[in-house]
Amino acid sequence: MGEDHRALLGIALAALQQNNMADAIQFMQQATEIAPEIALYRRNLGELLRRAGQLEAAIASHKIVINIEPYSAENHFLLGLAYNDNHQFELAIQHYHTALSYDQNYGVAWNNLGASLESMGDKHTAKIAYATAIALNPKHAEAQNNLGVIYSEEGRLDEARTHFAAAIAANPDFVDAHYNLSLIKTYTPNDPHLVFLESIIQKMDHYPIQIRIRYHFALGKALDDTKQYMRAFKAYAEGNRLHYLHQPWDKTKLHELVEQISKVFTKSFLKQPQMTNDTRCPIFIVGMPRAGTTLIEQILSSHESIYGAGELSILDDVIHEACHAANMPFSSWVIQLTDQEFAMLGEKYLDRTWKLAADKNFIIDKMPGNCFYIGMIYRMLPTAKIIHAIRDPMDSCFSCFTHLFKNSMSFAYDLTALGNYYKLYAQAMQHWHTVLPQTAIFYLPYEQMVANHEVLSKQLIDYIGLPWDPNCLHFYENDRVVKTASLTQVRKPIYQTSVQRWRHFASELEPLLQIVAPYRNRKGHAHGDN
Repeated sequence: MGEDHRALLGIALAALQQNNMADAIQFMQQATEIAPEIALYRRNLGELLRRAGQLEAAIASHKIVINIEPYSAENHFLLGLAYNDNHQFELAIQHYHTALSYDQNYGVAWNNLGASLESMGDKHTAKIAYATAIALNPKHAEAQNNLGVIYSEEGRLDEARTHFAAAIAANPDFVDAHYNLSLIKTYTPNDPHLVFLESIIQKMDHYPIQIRIRYHFALGKALDDTKQYMRAFKAYAEGNRLHYLHQPWDKTKLHELVEQISKVFTKSFLKQPQMTNDTRCPIFIVGMPRAGTTLIEQILSSHESIYGAGELSILDDVIHEACHAANMPFSSWVIQLTDQEFAMLGEKYLDRTWKLAADKNFIIDKMPGNCFYIGMIYRMLPTAKIIHAIRDPMDSCFSCFTHLFKNSMSFAYDLTALGNYYKLYAQAMQHWHTVLPQTAIFYLPYEQMVANHEVLSKQLIDYIGLPWDPNCLHFYENDRVVKTASLTQVRKPIYQTSVQRWRHFASELEPLLQIVAPYRNRKGHAHGDN
């Protein structure tokens, strides 16, 4: 082989075809060392490193390529990809724009620009970027799918379906588009899309695991809609099995946190904080995922004075940053905090959160997992309102099992793990119920909410301390963006078909029932009274 860099290139590409990424990188690196002036080799190396997840090295390689060929649209595009994967979205956007300045018809760059803009929260400009990619090539399946996702979140479901259908027409094996379409349609027997999903099941063994997971969740949803419950459960179970195999849940950290909660947050420690003159009032909606948190947020955010911010990581970020800076375990750190330090943490939370809607006095944070931080909320934020969304654990847990979540909720993909998570959540909520004043938390059972919507909506608004707004009864007309798994449900009037839905799958859910049965119908869990 000697010093023949062309032979090394061929060997590297052959290794890539065999999915041998390590060898591909090794031989491409050797080619760049022999012929450092050839941009192609360095460009290929950077892309291989990106695909292998070696992002800093990929960025460094692409920067060298740009020094060799500074006016290449492809070079800037590939550097943008690496920056995007490294969550450096502003730099990614910068290089996508540079690529497009050299080639306005670079459709893939328009699509990826849209993705980075979305990650920065700029949905409006992202839609323009996706639409430009589609105008350049209507068969650009990824751009069609990405624009459909934004329309889904905005409640523009007919337009979303059109774009998902276009993505599928362009690439019938594009499972992401099939999955996204499944979320926003109700299937009927012999539905052509269900027939197609069933026809490609034999292909799935040859697909990467993440695609197989989406496929089985899509198939499960379609079979569930058509009341083929045994087959639906089998599809859901396979999607969950693959996900849990890839990302199992370790309950150790959460178990330790719940133990610390009961030791640290005693009645004497949870003294009423001094009220301040701050008019900013955060509204926390907590509970199990799929317990009605999105419905409650949609009702409240229909009030003219309330902004629904969705599931925010801000509280967790503020607490973790301060605890990490102190270099202390959570319980040791919390126990030594002064009233002033709690107040400063609260001020940090408010300052970050109110950047989202500076003109509002009330902002909703519906991160369900904040249920483990209620003691912190009580000490940090004297103006805060806390709403506990409660639902029969069988319904909330099974609903989790039928959904593929965007954020990391690895406990949701195994029935035993779901049951164990529910136990820890229930223990935490029982502790808060015991140590905090009765008025500290508003308990809102999902079953009562759907049965007596108007009365409980008025009680909710009264708890917040606002005058009644009739728009709260027409929450399904609220056009705010919804990113959670409930994005289609909150576009409809109140319905009761989700109550006791788990009974269609009762025999398959027996292992879950054995774990959560003791927590059903308890105060503050499956049911609760204010």
